[in-house]
Amino acid sequence: MERRISKDMKLLLLAGAVILTASFGVLLAYIAFRSPGTPGQAFVTVFTKERTATVSLKAKIHPDSPWKDWLTVRVNGVHGTRERWLLVVQCPAVPAEPAHTVGLYSETGPQLPAVSTTVIASPHAGKAWEGYLRCFPAPGESQTSAQAQLSASNGAPGFANATLPALETDPAMAAAQETPQLYAERDNSSHRIKDLVEVFPACSSASPTAATISPTPSATASQPPSSAPGGLPPATPSASLNTASSPNPGTSSCYHQSAGTTPDVYQLPASVATAEILANVNLSGYRVDSMFPPGQFGRSGQITWQGISGLSPSLLVTNLAAEHLGNLFTFFSGVLFGICGGAIVTLLVESVDASRKRRAKNGPAVAEKKG
Repeated sequence: MERRISKDMKLLLLAGAVILTASFGVLLAYIAFRSPGTPGQAFVTVFTKERTATVSLKAKIHPDSPWKDWLTVRVNGVHGTRERWLLVVQCPAVPAEPAHTVGLYSETGPQLPAVSTTVIASPHAGKAWEGYLRCFPAPGESQTSAQAQLSASNGAPGFANATLPALETDPAMAAAQETPQLYAERDNSSHRIKDLVEVFPACSSASPTAATISPTPSATASQPPSSAPGGLPPATPSASLNTASSPNPGTSSCYHQSAGTTPDVYQLPASVATAEILANVNLSGYRVDSMFPPGQFGRSGQITWQGISGLSPSLLVTNLAAEHLGNLFTFFSGVLFGICGGAIVTLLVESVDASRKRRAKNGPAVAEKKG
């Protein structure tokens, strides 16, 4: 009897060893191979009333405090004239801060449905503006700066996981590889932008019945520019809606004006200079795997990228300490899986042996009862 109890205890211990080693092995493997989530991509685009305008767009990114990410815009019209323009910011997620968000609809083809996303839209008039990106909220009363930074970077701390916005482009432009025309529809009662419609050349065909845009002034199309820092007083509106039977090359047959709105037409400027600065970069303990396009390392731990339209820098680095820790977890996970495999084999052998002995012991007793 005691021998049987000892045998059962051995089987029980082997089963416990299998469960424990398998559980800890899976846990260590999960920690070792889990990759931090990417923070997502932001997009910043400046549209102007006149295509001949020149634009300078600069973004300064603060990975330790993303709510301080800063934009600087300079716009010059023809011969230095004052230009009306529109700033469109598409965040990785709908911004939590109070901001004028609208729907952006992308019309990429006459047979394709419009794709909608939420963006921050702010009209401006003048040559200069500076302000926050406004994609990430500042830490609340019950939230530390570190917690807010982790939330903005999708749980992955460090400069390597900062959101690097793409400048003077958006996902639809990147996919179509074409320059769109933007219709900013203003509500006739509030005079605020209600939604945006982005129409690409694939839809640009003259339509005799389409609503056309003419450059005559209209009071119903006005909306005060944003009051953000650096903003200038509003300019006289320059677009109104008329119905014409003759084709207008500036109007797409894919665009259909929403009821109760008046559209303003914006273009991408012909000349754009972009720059992006990643601040507080400390490469000590990191290995740079890739950087595209190549950036310039400056003082105070800054990396600067410069380009034209479609500037979308990427920086991939590896934390050496985290990589070493991951290798250790991988090694110990393999050891535990090896022990688990040995315990499973031993458990199976012991179980078969115990079953064979039980049948051999019970066999004579059964035959004796039958006799």
